Amino acid sequence: MNKLTTILFIFISYTAIGQIKTIKVQGSGGSSGITSLNVLTTASQTFATGTAGTDFAINSTGTTHTFNFPTSSSVSRGLLSSADWSSFNAAYNWYITPSTASDVEITNNIKGIILKSPNGTRFRITVNNDGSLTTTSL
Repeated sequence: MNKLTTILFIFISYTAIGQIKTIKVQGSGGSSGITSLNVLTTASQTFATGTAGTDFAINSTGTTHTFNFPTSSSVSRGLLSSADWSSFNAAYNWYITPSTASDVEITNNIKGIILKSPNGTRFRITVNNDGSLTTTSL
């Protein structure tokens, strides 16, 4: 019985900070390896990252495949920026903070708890400095 064995060699080079710089594939045993990757046909190709566009995209030109991850915005679907994450995280933290397994603490004294009565009326409940509660119809 005859067997055909294909062996691929993958060579990866890295930049000084550990990012992939080049991936080269070569075949042996009668194989020619990868001959085309996203329409590029050069023997040595590079992967890069970028932020262009309004949605994730892979752009391949010359010998480089660029993976574009734009920053998320009202018009772009993309990655959340560090500043936006901090903003969202801060907004969440003032709403409710679990202080024990059964307590809920609201740390923003401008806000309150909103409850709905049986007839559908909504009320905001806040606490005064003396500990008394105030209800406001919404």
